[in-house]
Amino acid sequence: MAGSVDCAGLSRRDFLGGFISLGMLGGCAFPAPHGVFSHGTPALRFGLLSDVHISMKDVDGKWANDAGKFAHALKWFRKMGVDAVVNAGDLANFGMTEELQAMADAWDEVFPDGKSPDGRDVARIFVTGNHDYEGAIYGGGFAGKLYPDAAERGGKVFFPNRRNQWERIFREPYEPIFSKRVKGYTFIGQHWDPPGWKGSGSFGLVKPWMEKNGAALAADGKPFFYVQHAVLRRTCNGPDAWGQDTGIATATLSEYPNAIAFSGHSHYTLTDESSIWQDGFTAVNASSMWYTGKPNLGNPDAPRPKMRVSQGALVEVYGDRVVIARRQFLPDESLGDDWVIPLPVGDRKPFEPKSRAASASAPQFAPDAVVRTAFKSGTLRVSFPQALACAEARPFRYSVRVETAEGATQSREFMDPCFNRPPSALQCEGFVEVSFKGKLLPKGSAYRVTVSPGGSLGGYGSAIESGWTPGGVKA
Repeated sequence: MAGSVDCAGLSRRDFLGGFISLGMLGGCAFPAPHGVFSHGTPALRFGLLSDVHISMKDVDGKWANDAGKFAHALKWFRKMGVDAVVNAGDLANFGMTEELQAMADAWDEVFPDGKSPDGRDVARIFVTGNHDYEGAIYGGGFAGKLYPDAAERGGKVFFPNRRNQWERIFREPYEPIFSKRVKGYTFIGQHWDPPGWKGSGSFGLVKPWMEKNGAALAADGKPFFYVQHAVLRRTCNGPDAWGQDTGIATATLSEYPNAIAFSGHSHYTLTDESSIWQDGFTAVNASSMWYTGKPNLGNPDAPRPKMRVSQGALVEVYGDRVVIARRQFLPDESLGDDWVIPLPVGDRKPFEPKSRAASASAPQFAPDAVVRTAFKSGTLRVSFPQALACAEARPFRYSVRVETAEGATQSREFMDPCFNRPPSALQCEGFVEVSFKGKLLPKGSAYRVTVSPGGSLGGYGSAIESGWTPGGVKA
């Protein structure tokens, strides 16, 4: 890749300085360091959020999450001059009307009567998620614990009377699927409505809606935007991403290359380069304003890195491109290079996963990196320095392989402790410490540990090894 940075021979300090100053891609076109493609005046500018999970009350207080972060993000969007704000579901944590009212109050504080300070309209494109639908039964029956009286509880739970509650709280009509026109661009939103999660009709309303309206959107040629809560099946974050829908939306939108779909639900981080996907259309993960996660990769022994970060994006639409600027809120900071989608989409698809993965570089360890191991009380402990970023490939995960002299092996993956942090915090820990617990490998022979650093697009850099250590590793 033109302008990419070679890790070889650089110290940790030398490389990080160059990485942060050059931008993650070192000058390449897609993605690009923030601001490179921001010249000119966009035809449309909007904020992108998901999974705010406002929780005004709780029985034991452990899940308190007020509307402050949401209001903070709205104020930044207001400063940036947005024409709309998209919120892709799980507005409330426990599906309570009080939580949704707190969100509406924060909106009214920042955009009173749906207006910016200069009098422009700011559209609200909000859809519900599973927490809005069934959160009242989460936590062992949250609503029943908080409001034991059934009559009182009936007025506090959102979804059974969602239409009236939505129209009372947000002062706009509630329709399971709806559209809004903002500055000549169409937004389509589909709420999380029954049959819910896994029913064959889940998120299926988009199909008849597009059969009725899709021809006009295709003929218009401009991008249009679709919003739902669940991940559109087999799109962003890979075919095995958590929280996928039934596939109706993916099949439907695949006929419209000018469609750009946003979803939440997974809480995957926007530092993951697979959070944007292109094939028949474009899909983007909107991440979470509460926490980012699923960091254990199915590994019960994986540490849980610092996850409580609030993420979102600013989307700018120009005549020849759509620019998505990934953002961390509290503290405010860019999460990496902007994603730039050329328009019209046509055959130019820089975020098509197979070709992107094939050309991606991988993070690398510093030349002096060493793996250290210790085995005690049935647990193998492994430590090693965090890897260094190369070009657009920041350290994201590590494959850790243990083998015995007889050839028995076991491998697990662990997330980098800074996987969800901005570029300025790539070395937030300095070292990675992981452990293998329980029955690991046969006892009685020497063992060796090999660690490979991986990026979010699947490639792995050169491995480092511990050398052979006497003694078995069976618990």
